[in-house]
Amino acid sequence: MDRLNFKVLQQFWTIAKSYWLGDEKWLARGLLLSVVLFLLAYTGLSVLLNNKRGVLISALSAQDKSRFWQTVIIFIGVLVIYAPLLAGYTYLRDRLSLQWRKWLTHRFVDNYFRDRAYYNLHIGKTEIDNPDQRIAEDVRSFTQESLTFLLVLVESVLSVIAFSSVLWGISKPLVFFLVLYALIGTLVTTFVYCSILTPTLRLMSNS
Repeated sequence: MDRLNFKVLQQFWTIAKSYWLGDEKWLARGLLLSVVLFLLAYTGLSVLLNNKRGVLISALSAQDKSRFWQTVIIFIGVLVIYAPLLAGYTYLRDRLSLQWRKWLTHRFVDNYFRDRAYYNLHIGKTEIDNPDQRIAEDVRSFTQESLTFLLVLVESVLSVIAFSSVLWGISKPLVFFLVLYALIGTLVTTFVYCSILTPTLRLMSNS
């Protein structure tokens, strides 16, 4: 558990805040807000699809023809909205990841060439091979993994909230169990994420 500490979070925020509080902060925040809104709509439609799927099965079991076709029409209408919504979410997520990676790469490369730092690295006794390539790879790993972790966490919270309202009427103990399961899963995921990202944070902090 030594890797899951505030020092890791502090290192993460020290690197991440340069983009979210920098000259492109409004673009970054706007893209992040758009991604979260698309994710919220996506989760809501997922709950609706799950509900209509149950209604569809019930209509088939009861051989209720009018209810069946009414549900099918609603189901198709939701799918028509669902597909472009998912595509829009994927596009905005990837664009945000690319913008963050591009901005942070330029920042570290500028620092690499400033004050002949590249020259000092080459003449000094260092074990770093191809620093420019390492910068690009570390930034890619940092931005993609951080954004993926954040969105998975948000999606999990939204899913728990959305489906809890449905499950509450079925079984209250089941809701409490799922919430506890989600909390434990989040803690485990956070620990694994910090363990994976710690070497990258150390290298980027020293850059």
